[in-house]
Amino acid sequence: MLDVAELWELYVLAVLRRAASGLSVRHGTRELAAAGALLRSEVDGSVLGALRPDALVAERRRTVGVLDAKYKQLHPTAFAPNGPQREDLYQLAAYLARFGCVPEGTWGVLAYPFDASREGTAPAESRSPWRLDDSSTVHFVTLPHEMGVAVSKLQTIVARAREAEGKRMTAASA
Repeated sequence: MLDVAELWELYVLAVLRRAASGLSVRHGTRELAAAGALLRSEVDGSVLGALRPDALVAERRRTVGVLDAKYKQLHPTAFAPNGPQREDLYQLAAYLARFGCVPEGTWGVLAYPFDASREGTAPAESRSPWRLDDSSTVHFVTLPHEMGVAVSKLQTIVARAREAEGKRMTAASA
């Protein structure tokens, strides 16, 4: 048995590692250091809500990006009329809340397989990036199975996110 969703996750991770050259990319579901918990008890330090994003992207030990691969359809469906499924949005928001950095900002990506049978770009992707709060953005992207094209798409997202972060930090220090 092949777990196609896991194969997709590994492919997206390989694409991200090439697209984010110069940055550290950790596999959140395989590397213990990339995992965390959503909640920690103030009474005894116990934790609730294990969080294991597919990838964490760091620069000088600071998380700058979180990516989760979804082996699903990004185009709107009857089940998900806006495209992304609600639980996936909540999951990414939890990752950004736990691993994100304020005020520097952190970007999140939900990466879906490109579907050549669908015409046009999914609305969630064409309207990206989306703002979660003052310091976090969310990007939706469909990646083709052609490595070079997929790397280029993610490189564009990473470059734009880093540029936006630089502008935010310049404005904050002014």
